Amino acid sequence: MKKKIIFWSLIFFLQVSPAIAADQNFVTPVFPIRGREFWRQGGDIKHFNQLRSLIPSTLARTWLVHYDVLFDSEIISSLKNDSQAEIGLFLEVTRKLSESSFVKYDWEHGSWSQANKVFLSGYDTASRKRIIDQAFSKFKEVLGYYPKSYGAWYIDVWSMEYIRQNYKADITLGLADQYSTDGYQTWGQYLNLPYFVSKTSAIEPALSSFDSTGVLKIQWAPRHPLLFWGDSVEYSNFSAQVNDYHRDKRLGVNYFSSLIKDITLNVQSPISQAVIGIEVAELEPEYFPELKNQLNLVSDLAAGNQIRVSTMQQFNKLYRDQFDSVSPVATMSSQIGNRKITWTMTPKFRQAVLNENGQENLVDFRLYHISNYQDNDQIMADTRQNLVRLVPKSSGFPLPDPITIPLNDSPYGHYSGRFSKVKSFIVNAAKLLPDLVYSKLDGQFFFGIKSDFETLVGVRFPKLKLGKFSFEFPILENFVSLKSKLTPHFAWTGKQEIELKPYVGSGKIFEKGRKYGQDSLLDLPKNIIFENSYYAVYQNP
Repeated sequence: MKKKIIFWSLIFFLQVSPAIAADQNFVTPVFPIRGREFWRQGGDIKHFNQLRSLIPSTLARTWLVHYDVLFDSEIISSLKNDSQAEIGLFLEVTRKLSESSFVKYDWEHGSWSQANKVFLSGYDTASRKRIIDQAFSKFKEVLGYYPKSYGAWYIDVWSMEYIRQNYKADITLGLADQYSTDGYQTWGQYLNLPYFVSKTSAIEPALSSFDSTGVLKIQWAPRHPLLFWGDSVEYSNFSAQVNDYHRDKRLGVNYFSSLIKDITLNVQSPISQAVIGIEVAELEPEYFPELKNQLNLVSDLAAGNQIRVSTMQQFNKLYRDQFDSVSPVATMSSQIGNRKITWTMTPKFRQAVLNENGQENLVDFRLYHISNYQDNDQIMADTRQNLVRLVPKSSGFPLPDPITIPLNDSPYGHYSGRFSKVKSFIVNAAKLLPDLVYSKLDGQFFFGIKSDFETLVGVRFPKLKLGKFSFEFPILENFVSLKSKLTPHFAWTGKQEIELKPYVGSGKIFEKGRKYGQDSLLDLPKNIIFENSYYAVYQNP
């Protein structure tokens, strides 16, 4: 193992510029506000007002508001009067947002927080476009301008690029690494630090200006570099959030003080940054004193010129003053007693070396850009209930040679098996068919062409009528569609399947289509040969 560490250390020093101690250290307070029906502590406005009262008046902050909040005049009026704040968009999909965008929302089955409901990646790209347009347009209607900052626990690359191109918003908030929490798994990013997102993957840093989306991602709930390394919620709760470290771990401000220094002041890089904050009405009032301690500590560090406090957009501008489309190399270390971990992040790889009692081991290694293909969710909906996004891991070392795209292939992949181009032609041709639909309502049979989301042009009988029929959305969505039935659903070979190919035949392939929940994310065999966002390959026992 030591030889492997030495080898990759040599590669690191030969291929990247040397890291320097960060002389610009930023903390960005962010407070997402969901609609009141989602508040864990109930819908009383006092929860919002109590949180506001805890924030020192001099502390810059960003409020990210749900689409549903844009209809809440009490909250919006209060936010407009917050002179130290930036207001951005918390881009989770709710039933109100979905149906306002003429997108069918599966409200009947499972929790609202399932990945295939709450994240844009759970919808096809046409639906994502309508959802994004509706959210940004409503934001402008209420606040008078388009938001420059936005976020959710996961935003796919297709949506990031669409937002940047059409609304000029180019900083987003996403979830920091966690292996199993709340049914969401993200693993392999720059640990805690901001990075320009690659066009090929929402959790990989851009390798070059050609590969860069130009979108800067900052990370919610940064983790303790040493204590968070593990495969369950017990580890990821070692974060910067009060509900994690204080409510669940019974740790206090001394833990937070040590953590914030590890992930900002002690980072070796030209710039460091950490997100702090809490979701409105997530935290019980009995834990507010610790939140106040946290915010006061940050305020004191800023007063002592050890850190700078910024809104999302302020940090975005300052970061881009130094870096254009590719993020710098960074090293982050943390030590407790005789255990020390050192994380190295570069646009080519991420690694973690654990030193325990003088013995060094490489405990985490992720090689970026092993495939030039783009994430499957950039071209199709991810219908899985859990979110699983990992930079590929192989028990072999190193990972296979980079997979390049053949000249005649699409960057998104192709239909599986023989006659791939014929299958593509058939699917595209089916899109040109008129959307013929039929159904029976109140004893009347309706048949015709769906001309928009609420209008049918056709015939009704036995009470015969020809012409236009109007139905409130989403009634027409539940009509039987002949177009849908005539459109074939061929198997797809994309980024995740192509990454899998070198391991086919080496063991049993396990697809990660699991029921919703953090426990199901861990329902995998231990002897994994290869793992990516959708598949694992493991040796038969």
